[in-house]
Formats: sequence, C-alpha cells, structure tokens
Amino acid sequence: MNQSQKNINKSGAVKIINNHLHTPYSFSAFSSIKKIFRMAKEENVVSAGINDFFTADGYDEFNLLAEKNKVYPVFNIEFIDLFKDLQDKLIRVNDPSNPGRIYFSGKGLTYPFKLSERRTQSLKSLQAESQREIIEMIEKANTFFLNAGVDITLNYADIKVKEAEELAISLNGSGKKNKVNFVYSDVSDFNSLQDMVSETVRNFWGIDIAISNAGILRAGSIEEMSVETFELMTKINYTAFFMVIKAVTPGLFADIIQINSKSGLRGSNKNFAYAGGKFGGIGLTQSFALELMPNRIKVNSICPGNFFDGTLWSDPVNGLFSQYLKTGKVPGAKTIADIKNFYESQVPAKRGCRVEDLMKA
Repeated sequence: MNQSQKNINKSGAVKIINNHLHTPYSFSAFSSIKKIFRMAKEENVVSAGINDFFTADGYDEFNLLAEKNKVYPVFNIEFIDLFKDLQDKLIRVNDPSNPGRIYFSGKGLTYPFKLSERRTQSLKSLQAESQREIIEMIEKANTFFLNAGVDITLNYADIKVKEAEELAISLNGSGKKNKVNFVYSDVSDFNSLQDMVSETVRNFWGIDIAISNAGILRAGSIEEMSVETFELMTKINYTAFFMVIKAVTPGLFADIIQINSKSGLRGSNKNFAYAGGKFGGIGLTQSFALELMPNRIKVNSICPGNFFDGTLWSDPVNGLFSQYLKTGKVPGAKTIADIKNFYESQVPAKRGCRVEDLMKA
C-alpha cells in the first residue's frame, strides 16, 4: 500500500496511515474492498481512506469493513480536470506526466455522505461525462494499436462486464447476508436468457420476481429510420419482453414487472419505433396477466417519465444525452449537462424520474 504515512508508538510498533486508496468503485489495483482491508490488517494500517474518482458509492461497504477490521476510516472523493490553455503551453499543475491536468481531492468528508438534489445531479453529470471521455480514450488507444501493428483491441462493453463482475465480488465480501450474482445476458438471444435463468436458479433455488427493464432508443422520422434500426428496436423493446417471460416462467414463483414508459401511453413525434414497442408492451402485459393469474403470477407494467439517470439517457455511447449533443438537437448546448438541464426544465418537478420513484410505484 503506497502513499502512506508511518507513525511509531511508544512500544516501537510501526503504525501506518494510508488515506488515499482507490477502490473498484472507480478504478483500482485492488480486486475488492475486502482485499484492501485484508492487506491493511497484514501491514498494520490503523487508518485507511477511500478516495475514488467522481463517486462515493463505495462508502457504505468501506465503512462496514473498516469497523469489522478495526481500522479508522476516512472518506474522500477525487475529481480530474484538464485546462486546455495550460496543456497547450505544456504547463504542469499537479500531474508531473500530463500538462494541464489537475486533480482535486476532497478529504475527510462527512459520513453518511449526503448531497443536495442539485449537487447529486451535478455529480451524476460528471460521472456521465467521465464515461464518455473513457470511451474516447479507448477509441484513441485502439487507433494507436492499429497503426502500431499491435494485435490488441479494447472494448468498452467488455470492460463494463469486468467491472460488474468485480463489483459483485466486492459486495459479496462486504459481510452482509444478502448475495449478489452477476450474469451477463443478451436479451435479444433466447438461449442467452435461458442460461441466465438457469444460473440464477442454480444460485438462489428459484426466482421470486422478474423485471424486464432492457430498452434502446433511436429516434428519427419515417424518412430517417432504416428498416434495420426499426427491427432492432422492436426486437429489444417488444420481442425481448416476451422472450424474458418465456425463459423465466418455468422457475417463477411470484411477480413479473415490465418497466414500460410514458411513451407506451402516448405517441411520440419522430419516435414511433420506441413508442410502438412500448405500446405493444402494454398489450403483452395485459395478455400475460390474463394467462398467468390462475397460477398466482401477477404481471404489471410501470410507465415512468424520463429516467435521466438510466442508461437510455446517460449511456456515454448511445444515450440520448450524447446523441442529442452530437446532433445539436438542443440549440446552444455545449455539454451533456446543458442537454440535461434543458429537459429537466420541462418537468414540473424540475427533475427526471428516479429509482426511488419506481420502487414506490
């Protein structure tokens, strides 16, 4: 463990303080937070500080394991920025290898960590922008490898899968009774869905609830929309709901919920492929309910408003914020945050739908 301070107590024992540790919640040399505290115990670390980029999501797990291992926790957060004018002049700030780059670290934050609604949304916008920049870096790296004749190709989706696997390992090692199992699945592939269901049943001895949540959106007029894009959206937003239900019903004991949309209740201008799939989802929900209720399986749809924090809007590659920024749909918008502010201003609550809203529904 590097970047640490050493203190020697009266007995001569060395006590180590390391308050700058990155965890798998952003990027890390450690495979899990559990590993951090295992090493801390081995190396006589008495105080450890979590210091992830753009996120405080690991605070709860970090605090739990700190208490369990009797290590004093410190809660920090770190941000990165790039000043183009300093970069052009080759002026280094606090990164000796990268001119113009600067790191901001907030140390000793209060736990439990709470932000105002405005600050929370600002942080999520930063996270989305950071993911978009990561994708750009991956594309540049792939171009470099190609030009250099190196047989290496990086894939953002594969990296996210790896992150999900590491997160599941980390959560399972947090000491809580509930268990997490990550299974990668393609909702457009029925065999993949069957494998997901089999793996889930193998680990949990059954399925209590199935939530069909996958969806994609490619907006466009009749003239702009290709047949291939229309068929892809129909397969993900409509057909996949049927395939999920077909795969899961043999092992299901309780309820089915489809996350639909307000577009399933009202048509959407130049967004007919998405709205049509969602309208169809309502029809499937009502029909599945009639068929499955005699087996005591309830089927319902939830039709939320715009869920700005979800991948449909915030995905750094294909999310609507990124799409609208690239196409200039919102006049004057220069950043994803500008796009988001424009759409939030049209909602009476001045915000999008949130996870807690869906849970209460």
